[in-house]
Amino acid sequence: MPTITNESKPLVSVIMPCYNATSYLKEAIESIIEQTYKKLEIIVINDGSTDNTLSILKEYTRMDSRLKIINQTSNQGLVSSLNLGIGKATGDYIARMDADDVSILNRIERQINFLQLNPDIDAVSCGFYYIKTNQKHSVSVKPKGTLPLSLKFISLLATPMAHASVMCKSEVFKTFAYDTNFIHSEDYDIFSRMAFSGIRLFNKVEPLYGIRIHEGRVSNLYEEEQIQSHIRISEKNLLAYFGLQLPKHIHSILVNRFTGIVQKQDLLAALDVMQIIKNDYLNRELCGQYEKVEIERFVNEQKADILIQAMKNGPLLSKLKLFSLIPTFLLLILKPGILKYLWIKLSMKF
Repeated sequence: MPTITNESKPLVSVIMPCYNATSYLKEAIESIIEQTYKKLEIIVINDGSTDNTLSILKEYTRMDSRLKIINQTSNQGLVSSLNLGIGKATGDYIARMDADDVSILNRIERQINFLQLNPDIDAVSCGFYYIKTNQKHSVSVKPKGTLPLSLKFISLLATPMAHASVMCKSEVFKTFAYDTNFIHSEDYDIFSRMAFSGIRLFNKVEPLYGIRIHEGRVSNLYEEEQIQSHIRISEKNLLAYFGLQLPKHIHSILVNRFTGIVQKQDLLAALDVMQIIKNDYLNRELCGQYEKVEIERFVNEQKADILIQAMKNGPLLSKLKLFSLIPTFLLLILKPGILKYLWIKLSMKF
């Protein structure tokens, strides 16, 4: 067997946008610089930061020539920064990274090895764990699904991959790019467009990425905008795939992005629609046995989340009207893996 030299290995471009990222930037950069896979191009886009971000980046460029800074004098937003970084990337593969997270030190190696061994797969993500301030233990989160047809189904209703943990073939990322119409759910949009265009996505189960939970995280700052953007993308996907257009309030329940009081008949309608689209999808696609298992598990988890959210929302009287659904919920949590799923979600609260 011929020896694989560093020169013959594919180049991976790591794209890291940052904006006022001083608090966690050093830890994020060092988790990439110290990767076991060394053939990297690290592109950091400073998106008009007003803190010490740029100084920190310049310090690291003096220590590691692989790190390149793209400096924007004014804040252009995450989507603009991502597209700029992708456009500048020269690697065979592009890996995402956020400036407040960390990558396990063999993350890049594990992902590039997988893509090299599975050339039919175009993009790979992984499991992750949450990093919380003063937390005594971390909670690992497995992907909602792993196989391409499972992730294509999940894309109808939810983001199929953990955004910042993704590695993708460079030409695929460059072809699709991020859509500026969905600046608060850019990951859901791009990965669902990939999935419905025949791009094969895969999620490795092992947790190779740490997501930091803090008040300044973008997902915490624009929650309402994310909810509305998520609903719009799912509406677009269901219409394109099934020709299905639902009333807005039903669709918001279906994707578990609803707030306030929910009527029992609307809740039941959304659960029925979910079952219908699952059955229709399985009739259309040649899913393997494990993909069917993953799709069934995702549907059951989604139903459980919806029922719990409905019971939490609104005043006591509205909750009492939903008590008749408790037997439905109890039957649901007896399905394989659902009780464990709910236990993990509960653990994430603490």
